[in-house]
Amino acid sequence: MGFAVSVDGRVGRPEDVTLKVTDNGFVFGDSAYETLRTYGGRPFELDRHLQRLRRTIALMGFELPVGDEELKARIDACLSFASNPESYLRVIVSRGVGDMSYRFERIPEPTVAMYVKPLEATNPALYEQGAAAAIVSIRRNPVEALNPAMKASNLLNNALASREAYAKGAFEAILLNTRGEVAEGAGSNIFIVKDDLLSWSWRSRWPTVCRTRSGCFTPRIFTAPMRCSSRARSRNWRRWPPSTAPQSARAARAR
Repeated sequence: MGFAVSVDGRVGRPEDVTLKVTDNGFVFGDSAYETLRTYGGRPFELDRHLQRLRRTIALMGFELPVGDEELKARIDACLSFASNPESYLRVIVSRGVGDMSYRFERIPEPTVAMYVKPLEATNPALYEQGAAAAIVSIRRNPVEALNPAMKASNLLNNALASREAYAKGAFEAILLNTRGEVAEGAGSNIFIVKDDLLSWSWRSRWPTVCRTRSGCFTPRIFTAPMRCSSRARSRNWRRWPPSTAPQSARAARAR
């Protein structure tokens, strides 16, 4: 088992394949990404992930330099090099190598990078006992500041939210939007189960692949904003399996 990276089709170990420091993805966080896992060694719902990747890139104002078949071939090569039973995979596409300015016309073409590592097994206790989650002071970016339809690589508020949650002894951070409504977890999506009805906040940053996949969830799903009272903001939430609690907040690990 091991790690593997691919940069514009060059596959190797992380220490052997490099990115230029003037790449806009590094300088400005000017890149899009998709994260997925494998089942039986194959990427889960890869076509849907690539569709969402292309949508994000189009919103950011550039295009993928290769087609889906070439992307899939590069992913296969990266997975094969890593040789893990199951893998975590991230695909990152940046605007490309620039001159550390906003003169995007000087960038010749986007950079396509991939990263593969062994998939870490989830602690069974999380399914059996749940996990503490803290509502943090960091807020989700408003739509007016960053289009939530873009799955962009700049995740600074997620990182800061996670640091705050960890300092409180929580497993996950729950971010509210600027109106005090539940948006999402720092590394997860928030689902509410109540009276056998599954719902989520439409204030979430982006539509998840699993959430839009037919058959993933009950057809009784509805979307609605979920507002937290000031009391809710001041205490930790706990995730419980729906079978053991009448109302539970579940966070499905998705990225």
